[in-house]
Amino acid sequence: MAAYACPACYGLLRVTANLFVDPAMSVEDRTKLQEAISRAAAQVTAFYGSFDHTPTLLACASEECDHRLGGKGARANTYGTTFIRVSPNGLNQTILAHEFSHVRDCLP
Repeated sequence: MAAYACPACYGLLRVTANLFVDPAMSVEDRTKLQEAISRAAAQVTAFYGSFDHTPTLLACASEECDHRLGGKGARANTYGTTFIRVSPNGLNQTILAHEFSHVRDCLP
């Protein structure tokens, strides 16, 4: 939870208003991640009919980053509708859509 309150305090870099990444992530991988996020949001929208809430994503490219943020082996964790922590093994459309569905389920 503390990493969400201050991503920079945990060494994360802001890419967009709702995306913070591990500095170990290359620019090319950041672009691929942003594309996967867009496709995952579209997938959830196609299933649920709407998904206009954008949680903050904290994305790790290294195991060190993931452990620093409290990761313990899960590919990603969703915290209410507020933020999602993504491990190096969760940086893909399938995992992101799964996490977005948790966010969508929590919305009124």
